[in-house]
Order: sequence, then C-alpha cells, then structure tokens
Amino acid sequence: MMSALRVRLFGAFEASLNNQPIPRLNGKAQELFCYLLLHRDQPNPREKLAGLLWERAPAARSRKYLRDTLWQLHTALHCGQKLASKRLLGIAGDDVRAPSGLWLDVAEFEQAFTAPARGPLAEAAFRRIQQAVALYRGDLLEGYSQRWCVEERERLQCMYLVMLEQLMTCCEARGEYEAGLCYGAAALRCDAADERAHRRMMWLHWLAGDRAGALRQYAWCAKALKDELEASPSAETNRLYDQIRAGSPVAARSGSAAVPLAPTHTLADRVHELRTMLGKLENELRQRDRARTPTSSRKSSFLRKRLTPEATSV
Repeated sequence: MMSALRVRLFGAFEASLNNQPIPRLNGKAQELFCYLLLHRDQPNPREKLAGLLWERAPAARSRKYLRDTLWQLHTALHCGQKLASKRLLGIAGDDVRAPSGLWLDVAEFEQAFTAPARGPLAEAAFRRIQQAVALYRGDLLEGYSQRWCVEERERLQCMYLVMLEQLMTCCEARGEYEAGLCYGAAALRCDAADERAHRRMMWLHWLAGDRAGALRQYAWCAKALKDELEASPSAETNRLYDQIRAGSPVAARSGSAAVPLAPTHTLADRVHELRTMLGKLENELRQRDRARTPTSSRKSSFLRKRLTPEATSV
C-alpha cells in the first residue's frame, strides 16, 4: 500500500517502506527525492531539475545524470519489487512529480499551519498544532547546504516559530505556564536572540510564581542580544524587567498591552488589517473632500460677518 511509504525530512533524512529502511537511497538520488517532496504540489521540468542538481555540468551531461538518478531513485523506492514506475514517481514527458499517497512529516506540519487562529485556539486546533510541533525534530534536512534547501529550511523554521508562539499564548490562557515555558525554550533553541520569546517567557515565569526565573530570563536575553546582534534589550523588555523586579508588572494589575500577551497574528492577518485601515482612511479623506467646499464657504461667510464694521462697532 502506498501509505506504507513514510519519509521524515525534519532533522536527519529518514525513509522507510513497510517499516523497513529503504536501502541505497543516498547521494543525488536522495537529494532529488527530497526536492521533489518539498515541491510535491507542482510538476518539475527535467531541464530545471538537471540544472539545479548539476549546475556546473554541461546541459547534455546533466540531463544524462538526471536520467540515471531517476532510475536509481525508482529502484531504491521499489526495493526490488516489480511495480510500475508511475506508482511511486509521477513521470509524464518532461515533467517529474513526487510520489503520491505517502506519509510525509513536512506535509503534516504544513497542513497544521494552513489556518492559524487569531485568538486562543480551540481544543482541536491546539492539539493539532502540538502534534505538528512535535514533528519538528530539527531543522529541515540537517547537513544539506544547497541553496534550495536553505530557503525551504528558513521558511519552515518561521512557521515553526509562529506555531510555538501560538502554543505559548494558549498555554498562558489555560494556566499551563510550565508547558508554555517549554515551548518558549524550543523557540530559543532556534533563535537565541528572539527578544519577543524571551519577554514572553519572563511573563510566564512571573505567572508561574518564579520571579527569580523571570529575572534570570532577562539576563539571558541581554546576553544573547549582545553576543549575536551587538544589541541591548528594547525599552519594552527593560520596562517589563523593572516591573517584575519591583514585584508589580503592569499586566498583572491591568492587563496592559505593554506585555506581549496579545494573540499571535500571521503576516496575512497583518496585511489584512493594514488594508482595512487604509480603506477606512481613504473613505474618511473622501468624505472630508466632499465636505470641504461648503464648510469653507460657511466659515468664510461667518468670518466676514464677524469682521464687518457693524459687527465690530461698540
């Protein structure tokens, strides 16, 4: 069955068929397989694949290398079984597609990210994102340094950090402060200088009753910013630190927005909000333009009356 093919791309590459590792899937065959899986929703022209994997080779030679590698990949995926190549590799003319019907950790991860919530997540969404985050065993294809891989790695890492922030927000709302701190620690393993994550963890430490932990988190934040960015904590982070040190964070008293407690918004959410604001501004300006002429006339008439000799005489 096709579902018996399972592939993990987070961390080190792993592929198995019927719970058995796939032998002889390495080198260029593995690289080609990974590229096809990451671009599984589109056809991949042979010319593009040949130029990508053998960019320094002449065109004719790179195409031959691709034909040989496709055969190696086909042989490895079938593990000696007599199956039609189209069952695992979608090859149609000059286009090549990734295998269909397999289990892929990146696909499961991306599916959980398709509809990020604006506010606290519903229970089902919360569990789904928890499961997706658990799939992230490490950055995409550790050991790969190809440009196409680096770009995908950064994209998926950004998604991972957004989901971690969502989970931290939910854990805060649910009173699960220790779990929220674990998600924050995972975010900092990806980006030690993520000041927003540090600040949120300071607040979670405070909510958990660990004032000393909150103050230590600030110290780690300051060190990470200095070591990695030659920067200092922002005024917002310093303000929260001073409030915690004094034992009276603003958010604890009044829910102030000075502490980053607002639900995470995606880039699409922010673009939508900006467009809405611009639309309202445009409508307001049009209304002002329409009202400007009669208003100016009324003001001029009023001023003329006030400045006539009759109006100014005693």
